[in-house]
Amino acid sequence: MITFIAALVPTFLISRLLLWLTKAWRAGYARYVVVNLASGLIAMVLAATGFANGGPPRWDAGVVYLAAQAVWLAVDLFAHRGRIAQKTKQEV
Repeated sequence: MITFIAALVPTFLISRLLLWLTKAWRAGYARYVVVNLASGLIAMVLAATGFANGGPPRWDAGVVYLAAQAVWLAVDLFAHRGRIAQKTKQEV
């Protein structure tokens, strides 16, 4: 559980950096899915090589980062849905 909570920090930072870099991309939900998928893969590769201790990458160590990234994807999609609803409400 502590590892999962600790995995939330780097996945959050990587995804926010990628969202900032892609802010001009107006693709709605697709932007959040692609950015969070890329962020999860980056974090998983970094974790796998970090836990390798000089050996081959330990891919099992990176799975917790994918789960943590799924949390940020859900948060992003929920927030995006709220922004769409708010924009629609203002237009009416």
